[in-house]
Amino acid sequence: MGGARLGNSTRDARAAERHQTFPLPGVPSRRIYDLRSTFASQALAAGVSVFELARITGTSVRMIERHYGTLLQGSGEAIRGELDAYLGGLGQEQAAEAEAVEAQ
Repeated sequence: MGGARLGNSTRDARAAERHQTFPLPGVPSRRIYDLRSTFASQALAAGVSVFELARITGTSVRMIERHYGTLLQGSGEAIRGELDAYLGGLGQEQAAEAEAVEAQ
């Protein structure tokens, strides 16, 4: 029973932190929590993996995919490029090995 109460207190404290604002003259009010989405979007655009972003933000991969999935759609091309470069390198290594065997 004490654990449930502690959980509620922690949840309330986190909610208060998310809604904390720092008013400045002439600047629209924003919460610190509003920066989470900006950070997540920019991190994905920079190539941070969904798994790492989920760990950093303390959420699930499913939530990242659900909320930022449109940012991940271009990642298929990036992955193909990385795999092509890797496999191309393997092909070059295998060709070099075959040439070395033939030279013997």
